[in-house]
Amino acid sequence: MKKVVDLEKKIKDRQKKEQLDRHRGSAENLRKIIQCSSCPYRCAMCGFQADRTQLPDNPRVDAFGLMLCDNCRAEFEEFQAIKSGAKRADVLWHNKEWQQLWFSWLEYRKAINAFIASPGFKALVEETDSHR
Repeated sequence: MKKVVDLEKKIKDRQKKEQLDRHRGSAENLRKIIQCSSCPYRCAMCGFQADRTQLPDNPRVDAFGLMLCDNCRAEFEEFQAIKSGAKRADVLWHNKEWQQLWFSWLEYRKAINAFIASPGFKALVEETDSHR
């Protein structure tokens, strides 16, 4: 008599599987976007792909743990100095639009990190991993 089947759980599991099957392409694409945007061999800003043999032993990473190429790192450090008031913009293109570009990029990175930490993304990873 101990073989009682939890029908609600079975229904929820089936619905979850059906939803994943319907959206498998979107789910896989989303995983690729997250994975590629966090690649330690690409600049997190411009996407420049570093040759693995040319990477330093301890590559410099930003506050999000992402690798930036030398040019983007220099621009990012300029942005931070200007934003904090420690420095004035002395380069022609370091205008308010340039600052907005970097601010928006930071918000984008924060959004990606928040999504990665969300229960929905963790469930997506678990589900897609279990169906491979």
